[in-house]
Amino acid sequence: MEQYITQLLEEMLAAHNLLTKNVDDDEQTSDDDDNEDIEAHFAEVERYLSGEGRQEIGDLIGFYPEQFPPVEKLNDGQMKRVNVGFRVLMRSHNVEFSIPEELPVAIEYHLLAGSLKRDVYVPLDGYRGTDNIEFCSYDVESCPFGSEFCQCKDVKFDDMDDFETNNDEMPF
Repeated sequence: MEQYITQLLEEMLAAHNLLTKNVDDDEQTSDDDDNEDIEAHFAEVERYLSGEGRQEIGDLIGFYPEQFPPVEKLNDGQMKRVNVGFRVLMRSHNVEFSIPEELPVAIEYHLLAGSLKRDVYVPLDGYRGTDNIEFCSYDVESCPFGSEFCQCKDVKFDDMDDFETNNDEMPF
């Protein structure tokens, strides 16, 4: 299995998006460039809102769930290496995952491998902020992290309790 994991990590490295531009990559531009950038930005916003640029993560990076061995076949070290390799690969595509740091490696592996069927927005020019994948639906009973690692159990949703519906003032 070690040889397969090494090969999988090499394939992940080869699938990195070397063309993605991060928001930090801004350069000095002229006024003409700024006008073109604004037009391109609005076109990209329209594309985003229409849902046209959505794509499954697996299709985006060329990986499929079958390529990830079952948890039972891997040791913790192998799963951790795959988890790190997958997260680095996805960062190259400006995709991050909201996962608790203390989450057991096997649960993280299962969630990351399962994320290949999730949709992300893929801009035409590669220039965008980070797309953040959430796994928790803020319901402790159905949290995929389990009640011990659920991040939402500490979130209080009672901030709106004092908000009067007939009041014109917003609560924030």
